[in-house]
Amino acid sequence: MWTTLAAASLSLAALAAGLPQAAERDDLETRIRAIAREASTEGGLEGLTVAIAIGSDTLVAEGTGASSGPEKPYRVGALTEPFTALAILQLAERGKLDPDDPVSKHLPELDWEETVTVHHLLAHTSGVPSTAVLAPGSLGAPPEQRARVLEELRGHGLDFSPGTCFTYSDADYLLLGFLVEKLSGEALPAYLAAEVFAPLGMDATAYTENGPKRFAGAPSVQEVGGDSILLEHAERPFRADELCSTAGDLLRWVRGLADRTLLEGAAYRRMFTAGRLADGTRIPYGCGFSTTELERVPGVSCGGAIEGYQVRVAFYPDAELAIALLACCEERGLGRLEQRLARLVLDIDEPGILDLPLSAEERAPYVGLYQIGCSHLRVVDANERLAVQTTNRPEWTLLFQGEHRFVVDGDPDVRLTFEVEDEGNRARSFVLDERGVQSMAVRID
Repeated sequence: MWTTLAAASLSLAALAAGLPQAAERDDLETRIRAIAREASTEGGLEGLTVAIAIGSDTLVAEGTGASSGPEKPYRVGALTEPFTALAILQLAERGKLDPDDPVSKHLPELDWEETVTVHHLLAHTSGVPSTAVLAPGSLGAPPEQRARVLEELRGHGLDFSPGTCFTYSDADYLLLGFLVEKLSGEALPAYLAAEVFAPLGMDATAYTENGPKRFAGAPSVQEVGGDSILLEHAERPFRADELCSTAGDLLRWVRGLADRTLLEGAAYRRMFTAGRLADGTRIPYGCGFSTTELERVPGVSCGGAIEGYQVRVAFYPDAELAIALLACCEERGLGRLEQRLARLVLDIDEPGILDLPLSAEERAPYVGLYQIGCSHLRVVDANERLAVQTTNRPEWTLLFQGEHRFVVDGDPDVRLTFEVEDEGNRARSFVLDERGVQSMAVRID
């Protein structure tokens, strides 16, 4: 069983004890199924499978239609990153590397002028550019040609000083995959099969060319730190588009992580603890997992969409609650569904949401360009509402709550609170609260 932390509410303590009351459990299961059916029929989440467990007790594991179910295979390529992070931390436990090692210690081709550590790659704080800078075909190169990939990345230089910004780069986990293969002597898929999937009985999880059919033209999206990052490059390192699993296996994976079957001690804590930048700023990311809070209940999650499939996995250690959601559609709505289900099981009320009107004159003070770390966010006036635009992720539409406060339409656990100058009636900054992780955005234009 997982180690249950001290819970702030009686509901968490009851959940950790395993829902002893049959009537309470039956009511909860009924409400979970109702939310899942609504998400499937009205929310466009076709082929939806929902699996929820409290400790070792599976509460619900079923699909919403004939084309779904707990043992139905889905493409889950977005989980390549937390699986790769897990492999790196296992190798660290075995003394093959130290997360604080310079990457160049193990990949000497990468001798950048500034030191990039293994942990910088794990936390997306490295400054390594994305694979978009590579020549076409590089990601599909066989192992003997990977020296060319390393040479190209080094030649491009770093986008920022390591440790100073939190910015997603798919090259971070490409390099970590190279490290796993070099230090273990095995191809990444073979390593994961032997060291992760087999020990947990994840018999339906594998890299396979014969997985569920792809959906032509479907976008690829990676969820990182609460943002959905649009992946422009069609090539996937380590055949991530061929990683397949089931809801049942993903619950086994979460249980194995939480039971310390796969990681222990410092490596386990590093994977699930929110990182910090060099100046102490907290980031909403551990190693392969985003960190989150629901009304002060901590949790971690990972998710994304690839080739027309969606996946999201989350767990909340205080309540021993694990959630796995999978769907077959291009729409991306699993994040909000997971939050609704977690709130239901944790007995946390949904946040009250307003959509107060703002005239064009009232919207004007908020419009402008803001900066968080190395990231730029532009607040724009669009369709009689405000919206937030930034690179490589979908636009946020904002709903006005009054007193300079806004929430993101469809994800009310992401909130923005602006500070508006009296003189000039112009916002000079805002606090971005992403499920308990706060950042300050400062106007630069």
